[in-house]
Amino acid sequence: MLVTFEDVVDMNTETARAHGTPNIRYVSSSRFVPGPEDVDSFVESTLEALMQPLTEKEKESTTWAPPTSRVLFEGTLDEADTFYQQTRHIPAPLNAPIAIYTDGFPVRIPTEERVREMLTGTSHKPDELITYQSDRVIRSADIPGEGGEGKLGEPVRFQPLKRTATVEQVAVNAVMAGCKPEHLPAVLAIAESGSLNGDNVLIVVSGPFAKEVGMNTGNGFLDPGNPANSTIGRCGQLMAINLGGAVPGVNRMHASMGGYFNRGGMCIAENADGLPEGWKGLNEEHGFKKDESVALVMGPSGIHTN
Repeated sequence: MLVTFEDVVDMNTETARAHGTPNIRYVSSSRFVPGPEDVDSFVESTLEALMQPLTEKEKESTTWAPPTSRVLFEGTLDEADTFYQQTRHIPAPLNAPIAIYTDGFPVRIPTEERVREMLTGTSHKPDELITYQSDRVIRSADIPGEGGEGKLGEPVRFQPLKRTATVEQVAVNAVMAGCKPEHLPAVLAIAESGSLNGDNVLIVVSGPFAKEVGMNTGNGFLDPGNPANSTIGRCGQLMAINLGGAVPGVNRMHASMGGYFNRGGMCIAENADGLPEGWKGLNEEHGFKKDESVALVMGPSGIHTN
């Protein structure tokens, strides 16, 4: 049974669902009612919840999965614009409308033709699951719920709801973010981390790929304006929302507490030409060759190198 504050019920029940108890029983109390006035009702409801046998629904143990239909919406482009701009009201502690499918900004509508064009940027098949292409590398203590260890060939579980996703689903989000097909290899590498939810995630691209697609590694590399930096970083945010099930104020509290860089996604590239003589690039430091490109997804839970 879950004991929680009434203004974070949504966040805690989403967390329980991600861990296999989608219909967990809970008792909530108020943060705002003085303790003595709250205790009697709280204790009574807690004891009642503890003594009642679990219902068949509460006994279910499964991770919630989104609908499996490939097509989310059918209609004109104008109707699709309206559809993708939908919001839902998130109660306290947010008490504000939050976009359902986007980061709050307009997106490029992912039509069949646009997604098909995006997929020309990879040799992977559209229905192929996103899996680990090598054993996961984490440079920190393992934190439960933040991805854990991944072995070669295992499906990636996108945080926070631990969903799986296909190459096509990643391509859909790349279209929405405004990426070009040549950006897709970086997006797929970023997707392999699965840990794009909250915590001020920083994506760093190292290797020749950055120069090939024109990423900004010079002055103003943190500023908006560069298509590759901006759209690849934004795609990371959209994947957290649409593939991982992240919702600010529900199961994404770190980002909702003032995480500036998460507003548009933060993706930068290493300036390999500017490294001092004898210094290795981040790709080489993580066991790759100088002519191999990697994407590092950094956050408080560690560094995921793909």
